[in-house]
Amino acid sequence: MMVKLNLTVVCCVLLLLFLPGRASAIVGGTQVSLEDAFSRHLVGIINPATDGVCTGVLIAPDVALTAAHCFDASRTPSDFVVVFGRDLIPGRGGVALDVAAIRIPPAYDPEQNRSNSSFDLALVRLSGPAPLGYVPAAIASEPDHFIDGKANYIAAGYGVSTYQGNDPGVLRKLEVAPSKLLAKGKLIELHDLRAGPCSGDSGSPLFRVALSDGKARYAVIGIQSQAVQRAEGGKFNHKICEDIGLYTSLAPYRGWIEENILFRDAPQR
Repeated sequence: MMVKLNLTVVCCVLLLLFLPGRASAIVGGTQVSLEDAFSRHLVGIINPATDGVCTGVLIAPDVALTAAHCFDASRTPSDFVVVFGRDLIPGRGGVALDVAAIRIPPAYDPEQNRSNSSFDLALVRLSGPAPLGYVPAAIASEPDHFIDGKANYIAAGYGVSTYQGNDPGVLRKLEVAPSKLLAKGKLIELHDLRAGPCSGDSGSPLFRVALSDGKARYAVIGIQSQAVQRAEGGKFNHKICEDIGLYTSLAPYRGWIEENILFRDAPQR
């Protein structure tokens, strides 16, 4: 059932939730406007009990794709709400739906993911279809997963605008030059010492933008997993947002997404 979000509760949640590390905002980004058509694909995923917020992207009228680690503390659907709006700040019209079910790849392991970002995807089924004006985003076709030096890319999420900042809940975007992206196995790395995902952007999409009939079309090529800095031995240092934003490439997982997108409470596949 669609409900008006308890904005007072969400205010408290948003002020507390954005701690540095995995649950990663767009540092160096700008606020999304009504002219940014991709905003109709994006949702906020909130767990008030743990002060947790992630970003998700609609891939079906009642299914959002996000990061598995958003559910490390709980996989109980009733613990979460999915929020619609460019601004989650209290008093600005947030609308929410309950979560009916959550699906995570069987191979996902929280500790292993923290070390190397693997299988960090989740499907979230909503209690009903998204409100009017929201539509599913397309998942990029196989050729579009390759980083094209002539293409445009956009990252967007509800996170903070500075490391350890306290301004979450506003949808921001970051226009990404192809030269800053590196496809590396099952990951896409965003390299930028002045910008990138941070607290609140976990599960947010990386879009490839193409023009069709004079209109911008947005296809998802990756889902944000972690914000890290390379340390000795190639290990991850999680105490920074500007350096490397890790996105789970959807190319290796497209089959799993297509097999499970119609899930209800059926056995995991």
